[in-house]
Amino acid sequence: MTPRTKLGDFGERIASHTLERAGMTVIDRKVRLPSGEIDLVATDGDETVLVEVRTRRGMNGAASESITPVKLARMWCCAYEFSEARGIDLDHIRLDLIAIELRDNGTIGEVVHLRALETGE
Repeated sequence: MTPRTKLGDFGERIASHTLERAGMTVIDRKVRLPSGEIDLVATDGDETVLVEVRTRRGMNGAASESITPVKLARMWCCAYEFSEARGIDLDHIRLDLIAIELRDNGTIGEVVHLRALETGE
């Protein structure tokens, strides 16, 4: 397992706990689709939430800033594919981002949960 994979898995565990503390239920992880991967899938009431997790350690710039317009478009492509594959109305799917900043010593510095990412169109 590479250091990057370990960091990503660690971030996904933190994100999963964050979602559960917010009253959501994590129902799937690492869902692979033709256009990419969904890190976490959760339910929040009647919404299915597709969650991108970004973890940064000691880097310049916030983890949330690493979501480019291209990445956001890819996330929405995944949402469409997920919607069709699972038979879920796209109106009931939401894209969220959990950004995790780690301090230089590896401890958790900040966890930010951004809800309902828009397409930017």
